[in-house]
Amino acid sequence: MDQSYPAVAHWIRSGWIEIGELEGYGFMARALDHGGVVAEVRRFTTLAGAMEQLEKRLAHWMEEQGMWPA
Repeated sequence: MDQSYPAVAHWIRSGWIEIGELEGYGFMARALDHGGVVAEVRRFTTLAGAMEQLEKRLAHWMEEQGMWPA
């Protein structure tokens, strides 16, 4: 996890990730903290695709917040 998705691995030390498949819509993944959803991706045909996009969005959000790179 640390090598494939470093931003996600960093995130789960203080927040959490939800991953699932929405019937008829494909895979989704989102990063949350106690304030709610921070990053979310939907409608991917593969779980790997959803995780790759979540990694990008979460890294971007953490950069904007001054949290990344650690």
